Amino acid sequence: EFPTEINAGNALSALNGIMGNASKTMKSVKDVDSAKAALPEIDKMTSQVKTIGSSLGSLPEPVKAKLLKAVQDFAPGFMKLVNKAYKIEGVEAILEPKIGPLLKAMEDAVS
Repeated sequence: EFPTEINAGNALSALNGIMGNASKTMKSVKDVDSAKAALPEIDKMTSQVKTIGSSLGSLPEPVKAKLLKAVQDFAPGFMKLVNKAYKIEGVEAILEPKIGPLLKAMEDAVS
């Protein structure tokens, strides 16, 4: 469950939860219908990442560093899943308008 308030104690686990969910969501995309079904989940994850990002200023440097490393470690594998899904006919057009903002939110959250 996503925490109502992000702090030094839960920021990393919250981010890890989002990233795990993001991977699971991308793996669930097998066709156009499952891509459409994934859209609300991607929106929810983007919103959660923005919540973490907006709390970043109040987090200690070591926590910020862990969040940055987590995103850096996560990004290549996630992009493989995204690119695999994009190879399915019709899927990229559905997902790209949502995946772009999710990736930007992750980048913004840790920078």
